[in-house]
Amino acid sequence: PLRPNPSPASAGTKLAVQVVAGVLYSSTTLDMSSAPAVEKADDSVHAEACTCKKSPCCPPKNSGLCPCCCCCFIPTRRVPETILLVILTMVAVGCYSFNIIMWFGVAVNQNVLAPLCFMMAAIMFLIWLVANGATDKPIKFTSVAAGMSLVSMFLYILPLAVNYQLAADLPNAMATSFSNLPADIPPSPQLLPFSYGSWLFHSFPATGNSDTPKPPRDGHGVLAPLLSSSTHIVANKTTYAYKTNIPRRDANTSKTGEWDCGGMTREWSDELLMDVYLPNKRGAFAKTPVLFHVHGGAWRVGDKSVAGWSFHYFLERGYAIVSSQYSFTCYGFEAMEMNQDLSEAYDFMAAHATEWNIDLDRVTSIGDSAGGHLATWSAYTKTKSDGSAAFASAFNIYGPANFQKWDADGYTSGGSKGMPWECKPGETLYFLTGGDCSDAKLLKISPSNYVATAVPTISFHGTMDSLVPIDLTYDLHDRLDDNGVDNLVIDVQLADHVLDFGFNGLPQQLLRYSLERLLSGGEVKDEKDPAGGFTGLWITFAILFGACLLYALMLRRVHMVNYKRRTNRMTAGPSGDLDLTVL
Repeated sequence: PLRPNPSPASAGTKLAVQVVAGVLYSSTTLDMSSAPAVEKADDSVHAEACTCKKSPCCPPKNSGLCPCCCCCFIPTRRVPETILLVILTMVAVGCYSFNIIMWFGVAVNQNVLAPLCFMMAAIMFLIWLVANGATDKPIKFTSVAAGMSLVSMFLYILPLAVNYQLAADLPNAMATSFSNLPADIPPSPQLLPFSYGSWLFHSFPATGNSDTPKPPRDGHGVLAPLLSSSTHIVANKTTYAYKTNIPRRDANTSKTGEWDCGGMTREWSDELLMDVYLPNKRGAFAKTPVLFHVHGGAWRVGDKSVAGWSFHYFLERGYAIVSSQYSFTCYGFEAMEMNQDLSEAYDFMAAHATEWNIDLDRVTSIGDSAGGHLATWSAYTKTKSDGSAAFASAFNIYGPANFQKWDADGYTSGGSKGMPWECKPGETLYFLTGGDCSDAKLLKISPSNYVATAVPTISFHGTMDSLVPIDLTYDLHDRLDDNGVDNLVIDVQLADHVLDFGFNGLPQQLLRYSLERLLSGGEVKDEKDPAGGFTGLWITFAILFGACLLYALMLRRVHMVNYKRRTNRMTAGPSGDLDLTVL
């Protein structure tokens, strides 16, 4: 605190500090209306004890300012609004935090929280706008808060706008790329690649999960163990042990000498299990088509019930889902053995095909991340007893396709970057390759090395993926093109890893639409104009631009009022002489 009776020199210092503080903090969430005026010579208010004691600009006692921050000058009554504004801003920034730490947060923010925050920001913008215009004295807090909420709203919907062309072109791409697959019309298909209304008003629950007796028609998901499954409503689930008596590996090659996969995965067992979901209704299918699911988790965590996309949606439409465990690197197993596990899982499924009434000619292999790698690799290498391909198609959700092009620093030959890879004892890549990190072994466990026997493939990948570089997907599809294999890349702009989290987020809507058409051979009737789902988005943008105009007018009014106040304070008394102390 400053001295009660400052000398002229200390008074000048105080004045300079106050002026600088006002300039520095006026551009943030401030309300300086309760702060001491810079021209005031009396220091009695600062003679009182201050809660901060670190800065001459701390608020005095009984001033109505928040004591939590020395220099913010936020009135106590504004603290709830400030907290809300911080949350809205953090979600907006979190939509673009593309890095190996925040990748899951990006999906949660973009697909689940952004719609809710958009509506909250719109309401608060109107409140702050009206509050500022309803008084003759401009309020700096509401001016800044309204501007920040307006910017946040643009950030929430930007990922939707940049993917408009992708969604608009998707129907034609699906119809032309996969016309040679078996065609069946599923019941109640999703008719639009994207619906803005579903994104805005139905963002919860995140995976479409529900424990209600009668679920909505738009489907539900399963993401155990984070959320409980409701698939029992539309399917019968049975768990089988398809592989038993697996010998446990020596742990001497692990980092600690003991196997430990951590708390996010299953404990060691000498059995590998398979969940079989058979739908309660078959729809239009004489025999049930199958989604052969392989879960993700960096080849070391996760379990067969974990998926970002919705099991329930496809079960409700008459598809069966078979989801298998496989051996983990953290228990000493390599990629070749995982591929063998899935081959045996397929054989177990084929042996029960008659009992389960499933169609072995219509099995699609699908997986995400590490599961996408294994699912695609299995689809390209697994054959039936007659030598034909075991899988009709593959759906790779952000899984790596070429390990040779992925160096230790995480960079690819195409220049994009993912998580770093090191081939040394105890690391994941070391176990994936069985300790052999030669180019030949890296290619041997890469799906792109098997395009000569590939099946029609869709890859679903975010362009900003922080873990698995999208260049690896582009490389795979370049090779598929060279070999004349039907394929399609759905590269979602401004999307990170696990982009499919969020049932009505744009990525999962695109995923459901494309997967449904892959399963039906691209033949779905009653198509609507794909641009129709974006009509609400363009209306929203028009409204936001109108809001920008209103905000600009508000700022102009604030500027004019403040200019008038400053001009009036420059004169003192009837003589009109300038009071130079305010300078």
